[in-house]
Amino acid sequence: MFKNLKEKLGNQVTKTNSTLLPGNSSSDSVSISRNSNTRTSSITSRDDNSENNRSRLDSTSSDISQFSVGQSPNASMTYVSPQRTHMPPSDIESEYGADESDHENNTKMIKMQKLLSIYKNKFNQLKNAYDEVEREKEHIKNILQKHQDTSIKRLSELREQTKLDRQAKEQLECLHQKEIRKRENRIEELTLKLTAQQDLIQLPNETDYEEMQKLREKVQYDFYFISNELLEMI
Repeated sequence: MFKNLKEKLGNQVTKTNSTLLPGNSSSDSVSISRNSNTRTSSITSRDDNSENNRSRLDSTSSDISQFSVGQSPNASMTYVSPQRTHMPPSDIESEYGADESDHENNTKMIKMQKLLSIYKNKFNQLKNAYDEVEREKEHIKNILQKHQDTSIKRLSELREQTKLDRQAKEQLECLHQKEIRKRENRIEELTLKLTAQQDLIQLPNETDYEEMQKLREKVQYDFYFISNELLEMI
């Protein structure tokens, strides 16, 4: 890039020298040539250290652009270099920009740390609340489990007790049924005896009176005994 600029500047100076009028003095031509050669050599020397001396090259370019070949009244052409559209920042501006950037970064870092601290506190609060809810749930679960175990145990005991009561009731019913059958049989038996004795009372008159008396007493005794048994059964 700088070599092209050097070549352009040299060509412009040469063209300017060739277009000068014949009436120009030789001293002006020599001075212009010397000045141009001096500036060209200075640009050449600066080209070697272009990256470190960019500001000097910019000042030299501005000097050359302001140099007018037609300083004499007979000059017919003037070279004006195009203006630079981008000016690199100076060291002071770059340092100021760097300081401002560091300040902004520090401010952002402080804000981020504050936000991080706030989010960390919120997270700790949420974690503590979640742990508290989990402990409460575990406590309620243990209580319900204990009540459930107690209820199941009590229900099993009641079922077993009901089963035993049913079996005992069935056994009592069987015993009562047997006792009732016995008593019914005994009643039938006594009823038959009473009927037989009543039939004996109604015997014909040919029988002896004494025998009739004995039979009557026996029948009365049996009737009294049977009546007592019936009353006891009832």
